[in-house]
Formats: sequence, C-alpha cells, structure tokens
Amino acid sequence: QTVPPTAPTADFNWTDLGDGDHVLFTDDSTAVTGTTLTSWSWTFDGGEVINMLSEQNPGSISFGGAGNYVVSLRVTNNLGQSDTMMTMVTVEPEPVTP
Repeated sequence: QTVPPTAPTADFNWTDLGDGDHVLFTDDSTAVTGTTLTSWSWTFDGGEVINMLSEQNPGSISFGGAGNYVVSLRVTNNLGQSDTMMTMVTVEPEPVTP
C-alpha cells in the first residue's frame, strides 16, 4: 500500500508516573507542511478497552494497576488521511518503601 506524500505521522511519548497506576501521554504527531492535524483518537487497552479519548494530549491516564497495556493513537489530517501508532506500555508496580 502506497502512503500519500501528504499523510500525517502518528507518534506519542509516555512516562510511567511511578505510582503503579498512572501514565502520562503526550502527542508528538506531525503533519506535512501545508496540512494540519484535525483529530486524535487514543485507545488504551488491557485486554478490553479501558478508555478512548479524542484529545490531542490526554495527560495522565489511570490503568487500574501495574501491567502491560496496548496503547494506540490514530491521527487524521485536514485531507482525511490518517496514520496509527500502536505500542505496548508497561506500568511498573508501585515501589515498596520499608
């Protein structure tokens, strides 16, 4: 499948907040010069969909506990073209303090 030269690129970064539950997500997607991103669709999944959001930067997301979760972001530009990034996010258990 050929990707149009004007298609956007979905990208995001994430930071485990260290409490055994919350992860901070930030959109890093890009649009080709002359186009703009018009929508963001986030899916946070741990075997079942935990949450779906349409915000550019969803901020802190609660996963309900430590574990591995599939997160995807689909971005769409003003031409109706889209791209999706999917990755496994690991939420580490909360550190035990003596």
